[in-house]
Amino acid sequence: PEFDSREEFAMTKPLSLLAAFGVTALLTLSAPAARAAEHEDLAAMIENAKTAADHEKIAEHYDREAKAATEEAQRHRKMEKAYATGPIGRGSPTPLPQHCAALAKHYEAAAQEYATLAKAHREMAKAAK
Repeated sequence: PEFDSREEFAMTKPLSLLAAFGVTALLTLSAPAARAAEHEDLAAMIENAKTAADHEKIAEHYDREAKAATEEAQRHRKMEKAYATGPIGRGSPTPLPQHCAALAKHYEAAAQEYATLAKAHREMAKAAK
C-alpha cells in the first residue's frame, strides 16, 4: 500500500500485530468448544477400552493433542518475541510479552502431559495383548 507519511507507515505494523494477536486469541479460545464432542467420545473410549487397539487409538488422540499444544506454544513464543522486539513492546511497559510467555509455558506443559498420557496408554496396549 501507499503511505502518505512515515507515521502512517509506522502505525500499520502495530495494527497488524494487534490483528494477528486478536485472530490467534479468537482461534485459541474457540478451539476447546469445537472439540468438546471429541472429548466426550474420548471419555467413552477410555471407559470402554479393553483391547490393545482401543488403547492405541486413545494414545493416538493424545499424540494429536500434544502436537496441537506444541504448535500453540510455538505460536505464542513467536508472538512473545514480536511484542518484545517490535514497536509495541520496545520501550513501553506493555504486559503482552509476559502474557504470551505464560501461555507458551502453559501449552508446553500441556504437551508434556498429553505425551505422558499417550505413553501410558501404549503401555496399557502392551499389557492388553
